[in-house]
Amino acid sequence: MEKLMCLANIRRLTGLEHTGWVIGEAGCWSMLKGGMVVNVSGPVGLYFESNDASADLLVDSISIQPFSQEEWKSHQDQSIDKKLSTFPIGNAMCPHILNLPDYQDWHNSRFKLTVFENEMKWHINEPTPDNEDYSIADVMLKFAKKNNIVVRGHNIIWENPRWLPSWILNLSRTELSAAIDKRFNSIMKR
Repeated sequence: MEKLMCLANIRRLTGLEHTGWVIGEAGCWSMLKGGMVVNVSGPVGLYFESNDASADLLVDSISIQPFSQEEWKSHQDQSIDKKLSTFPIGNAMCPHILNLPDYQDWHNSRFKLTVFENEMKWHINEPTPDNEDYSIADVMLKFAKKNNIVVRGHNIIWENPRWLPSWILNLSRTELSAAIDKRFNSIMKR
């Protein structure tokens, strides 16, 4: 049997609200956890559904517990902290970070993955033919390396002319091929 997607839904007078999901397998129990904010009182129904209408779903030990806003926030913070330790979460970085210590502290305390906003895009690095300028990108790369931040690169070449240097739009096929090779070799060294 393939894996089974199981959803938990609450039906209220206002409609159906998705509250949790789990991917289960045949022959074993799977814990389904979820949450919702209820701003009204009244009758509700708990419904389970799956992507396989022929599957038998067995439910045991249902628990519905109220949480205060503080408890909910604490749970969110714990979940985020746990994810941060196992799942890289990044943020775009702009050159202002180089001169703003508060921005550096904020960014470095939260993120270990980044992408530069524009500093590695071709139209920024080579606005005119044979006039490459990676000075800002190189300083940002040095900053990221010093702070153990992984940098994800941008597209090396965009298909949208808006993000290409205007000078390449009139190149012959041979000239364009040479310009693209030069771009690859130039940026990939960084």
